[in-house]
Amino acid sequence: MEATNLLSTLELLCAPKKLDREKGEDQLNNISLTSDEVKLVSSWIEEKLEGLSNWEDVFGGITAAIILLRNVDYRSLVDVGIVGKLEDHAVECHDNPEFRVRIAAGQLMGSLCRHAGLSLFIRYLPTVIQGVVTNLERNTEAPVSEAELSLRELNLAKECSTNLSSSSLSIFHDTAGWKNLETWMKCLQEMVSNLPSKDFIKVDRTIILELIFKAVQHVNRFVRETGYDVLSTMISRHLCYTEPEAKEATYINVATQLAKGLSDNWSQVRMAASRAVRTLFEVDPPSGYTRDDIYPILLPAMCLNRYYVAEGVRIYSQDTWCRVTQGEGRKLLGQYLVPAVDYYIQQSDADNHAVSCQSIMVTYFCNML
Repeated sequence: MEATNLLSTLELLCAPKKLDREKGEDQLNNISLTSDEVKLVSSWIEEKLEGLSNWEDVFGGITAAIILLRNVDYRSLVDVGIVGKLEDHAVECHDNPEFRVRIAAGQLMGSLCRHAGLSLFIRYLPTVIQGVVTNLERNTEAPVSEAELSLRELNLAKECSTNLSSSSLSIFHDTAGWKNLETWMKCLQEMVSNLPSKDFIKVDRTIILELIFKAVQHVNRFVRETGYDVLSTMISRHLCYTEPEAKEATYINVATQLAKGLSDNWSQVRMAASRAVRTLFEVDPPSGYTRDDIYPILLPAMCLNRYYVAEGVRIYSQDTWCRVTQGEGRKLLGQYLVPAVDYYIQQSDADNHAVSCQSIMVTYFCNML
């Protein structure tokens, strides 16, 4: 392929329009690069990541790097010298104010961990943990934060337009300002998902789990949703497998936290928790435990969510129930009738009135078993 055509394809990755960027991705993915072209693309990536002129250039450089790591022999990329530079630049890109750049940087760190393995994961982990901790504990009263600047812009827009309802400000305030936390958590998810289970269980997961538990109890519903998505990925990588001398039963603690997510007032959070629950049942229990240990914790909420008002949660929960109980749902619920009835009575006080009414019906059903 001629150098000019290759450069034209690369520049599409930096285009202002998403459709053009996606076109560039498709074209680059379908090119079999020669060794000289790999060097050309590597130099182009370095230029884009070091320039930091605008977010589109940085985003394009990261996208090209991810495609290189996917399609080109890793050893040859190391020989070219691009890998070491990518390992450094990926972390630096998390300071970029553009959300899409930070998400892409997390994906790049995941791709690098897939090739470099446990050593790079351990190298990145303290930085990622610090990023999560800093944003979890951030002071919402801090002066002139990114959220405040964005909120001021929305206030100004509202003054100039009669089409923005007063609820727009409330919704925006609830979502803005937590983007850095979300991107750091998604970065952690990318790193974990690209690390084999046999390597992840070698990592001290205590601090990671504590952070995720804080995230899924966060006041912001989007943070809780992301937290459960990350937890699901960690479960798939045998998060619950602990050493024999471990003092706490991670398997039980995770199930208990998931049960809270299944009862969240926001359907998106329930959906994320439901995905994590399905993953928990798809992974074999750790040594010394069986699914009987988590049935009384999770079955009551799983059963109730089969009738949840949000269609997505309802259908997904019905499918999960069939997969987990294998046609023995009524029998299993009968075995754990006391925790089931206790849960439904508790849910009768829920803020969501549809859930409250449904819990009364299911409580009656349980008493008829």
